[in-house]
Amino acid sequence: MTPAELKAARDRLGLSRAQMARLLDIKDARSYGRFETSRPLPVRAERLIRAYLAGHRPADWPFTTPDICDVCCGSGYSNNPDSGEVCYKCDGAGVDDHT
Repeated sequence: MTPAELKAARDRLGLSRAQMARLLDIKDARSYGRFETSRPLPVRAERLIRAYLAGHRPADWPFTTPDICDVCCGSGYSNNPDSGEVCYKCDGAGVDDHT
């Protein structure tokens, strides 16, 4: 995964550098930022990111925005299925009002 792909993945997931660092068990946001500029990403971290992009959400997934749902990420709820918060753009009905 290139630095540009890593940044795009983080943006797509709606996470801050600090949140991504915590999920990947990286020391802090500054250390994580080095992977978005030049440092090679560890294989384990890349596998986790790919799983997150595929829809996997660990129990400690940070809630980030209320506008991600089954239409745009496959979870049916915000981006934390356990939160019980349904996307405000489609009300969880799967209607694509994401314009």
